[in-house]
Amino acid sequence: MLLSLSVSFYGFAQEHIDTNQSQIESVQAIQKEFSQKSVLVCNGEAISIALPFDVINIVSYAPKVGVVSMEGNQVALQPNETTTYRFTYLSNGSEAIYDVKATIEFVSARFSVNPGSGTAP
Repeated sequence: MLLSLSVSFYGFAQEHIDTNQSQIESVQAIQKEFSQKSVLVCNGEAISIALPFDVINIVSYAPKVGVVSMEGNQVALQPNETTTYRFTYLSNGSEAIYDVKATIEFVSARFSVNPGSGTAP
């Protein structure tokens, strides 16, 4: 004997129940579009990043520290430490989120010469 069992769940977000009319109003959850990008930035340097949208569509962004300029679809960042910048913008009439993680890369160089004096050929 073969037994097959299937379980499904259907649900909705409940906003208001009107007991007088026995009517249930439901609101669908709006899922925001989300994308992200990671970049490396040399310590103390600024980097220009192309965004997948025009900056005039930006509703908000955070943090403000380290954002040097915004023009067209370009944003210039100069973070002091590894920082994730969150840009909230309008996409097809709804808000979307674009994160840029700017990772600071420290570069150090050491040189030694042998002999310590003289001229190169």
